[in-house]
Amino acid sequence: MKQNHEINGNTLNELAAFFQETERMKTQRRVAWLSDGTKESVAEHSWRLALMAMCLAPMEPGLDVCRVIKLSLVHDLGEADEGDVSAAEEEDRERKLEREKCCLLRLTKELPEQTAEEILALWQEYCGGNTAESRFVRGLDKLETIFQHNQGQNPPGFDYDFNLIYGRKWTQEDPILSGLRALADTDTQRRWDAENEFRQAQDPAGNTEERGRDGGRKV
Repeated sequence: MKQNHEINGNTLNELAAFFQETERMKTQRRVAWLSDGTKESVAEHSWRLALMAMCLAPMEPGLDVCRVIKLSLVHDLGEADEGDVSAAEEEDRERKLEREKCCLLRLTKELPEQTAEEILALWQEYCGGNTAESRFVRGLDKLETIFQHNQGQNPPGFDYDFNLIYGRKWTQEDPILSGLRALADTDTQRRWDAENEFRQAQDPAGNTEERGRDGGRKV
């Protein structure tokens, strides 16, 4: 449905202020490294997720492509104030969601009511994962993270085992997501093997722990 907002000076001022506030997404860093060795920003993650959504959602019968892209853009907006928490740290989910909701309410409080309500509803839909669109974006979110882990200039001892288990329930049923997951897992193993080879070269005596192809560890 087409949304009609009254366009006036106040509305544009409110929107401009909101856009400026969301610049915080560019300065909040995620627990992931880019290929140049710098930390990835929340905005960079959200941008590539939205690009993936734009390219892949039309291939998925029955999905509302526009909604998928909107969900991708909004999904981490609640991290604008306090940033990303590593999934490996397993923060209490309810506390995390409450903190992000407070951030969203602050960011959108001066927006036109319809716009503010839409942003909050999109975020809640994503968090709930109860629609086809939100489940698809949840899966893409996990895949984008894994792709970045495989591309990044990661520190020594980076835990590639995390890639092989991360978000699997969101990527294993859909054929597009599962196909991408298989490619990502292959790339993870390639990075893992390369790190093992490097470790062994640094420690010819064999005292370094080696990681196995089955996703476990072998000593």
